[in-house]
This record gives sequence, structure tokens and C-alpha cells, in this order.
Amino acid sequence: MLPVHTKVAGPIMPAKHFAPTMPKTGSFVVRPGVTALQPDLGLLAAAATDNSVNAVARSPAVERAPLH
Repeated sequence: MLPVHTKVAGPIMPAKHFAPTMPKTGSFVVRPGVTALQPDLGLLAAAATDNSVNAVARSPAVERAPLH
């Protein structure tokens, strides 16, 4: 299995299925990895995957944010 399947698609499924039944104070914790902030030589795929994890974590948070 590719890292993108586990690190990016993996968090989407629980968010999709469990978010509607979570209490308003509930949260998901997603850890992207160090290459999201500190890319290094030879780690292009890891950096891209880790930054995708950040996007996957932030987008549902905006969608599920309470409306004021």
C-alpha cells in the first residue's frame, strides 16, 4: 500500500463516517510528519504526502466548523 493511501486517504474515511455522530466538542488528531515542515533531499514524495495530510486535516475542519 502506498503512503498516500494510509496517510491521506486513511484520515478521510473516519472523518467522513464518524464526524456526523461526533459530539460538538469532539476532534480528530492527524499527524502529517516532519517533512511537511522540513523537506529534505530525496524526500519529495514524503513531503508531498505529508503536506496533503495537512490539507486533508484542515478542509474538513473548515467544513465542520460551527457557524456563528
